Amino acid sequence: MVVSKAVVVATGVTDQGRREILGVDVGDSEDEVFWRGFLTSLKKRGLAGVRLVISDQHAGLVAAIARGLQGSSHQRCRVHFIRNVLAHVAKGEAEMVAAVFRTIFAQPDLPSMSNQWDKVTRRARRPLPQDR
Repeated sequence: MVVSKAVVVATGVTDQGRREILGVDVGDSEDEVFWRGFLTSLKKRGLAGVRLVISDQHAGLVAAIARGLQGSSHQRCRVHFIRNVLAHVAKGEAEMVAAVFRTIFAQPDLPSMSNQWDKVTRRARRPLPQDR
């Protein structure tokens, strides 16, 4: 028998830029109760000073971060962001749209990223040329 489970992994980045696995857990679902328990277990083991959490936009996780990691910011992961964008794009255009959106994240600084975001979103609002 196959049973669907949620397997979650928390990865942290040290002040020196090193990545570390902070914890792993398996649960029946990714609801807020599960995520709060996972975050609480990490804090009990010494997790402190969290400034930024990057993850998908799962409602249970976002709520648990707000309640359990007060003072930290949440940012949606760019992989999940682009997947959500591509869900609204014709299959034949997906590769081109993904490449264009990747240019936003490739910018060297916030002003450049913001400028590229504006360019890409302006272009995205215009209709694509029709096949003839």
